[in-house]
Amino acid sequence: MTSSRSFLSAVLLAITLLAPAGCLVVEARLDERGGGTLKMKVAMLDDSGDQRMRREVSSPSVKLESAAFADGVGTYEVSFTDAGKLRTAALFRNLRIEHEGMDGSSRKLSLTIPRRERKKHEIDLPPDDYVVMDLSLTLPGTIVETDGEKVSDSQVRWKLTIADLLGDGAHTVHVAYDVAAAAAPAAAN
Repeated sequence: MTSSRSFLSAVLLAITLLAPAGCLVVEARLDERGGGTLKMKVAMLDDSGDQRMRREVSSPSVKLESAAFADGVGTYEVSFTDAGKLRTAALFRNLRIEHEGMDGSSRKLSLTIPRRERKKHEIDLPPDDYVVMDLSLTLPGTIVETDGEKVSDSQVRWKLTIADLLGDGAHTVHVAYDVAAAAAPAAAN
């Protein structure tokens, strides 16, 4: 049996070899209580990769809502009531999520993805600046500060490259947002 790191390595290799469409696209939505949804679209090599994804994206705390596989591409949607419990699903085991300020209007969310060394068979991957993960996150409030691209008042996007995911240490992305405006009641007409 291969480990989750080996499986992630296979997914990374698959999405980079299947360029130009070789990009893992992740669309996440967070609600005001810290739960939400995560939609992923990833290039796969075969049916066994799809079956493995279906197993590894869910857990008792992460529910697989839908899954589809066609023409070498898998699409998966999961829901969760606590973003911190995403780690209970095998695919997200090494992802560290810190969500601060849940009891106030100003909140900060950090996602830390561990890097890993490039393996021998990955020498011929595209250049380090090749985007392998397109991650967008919609928040229940107004973005105050982020190291990503602010798409709208409540949506941020990060494009992670091979260099972000391979090497020493970890790669962290963050966003600070304010839920006060979103929580304020609408004015009566």
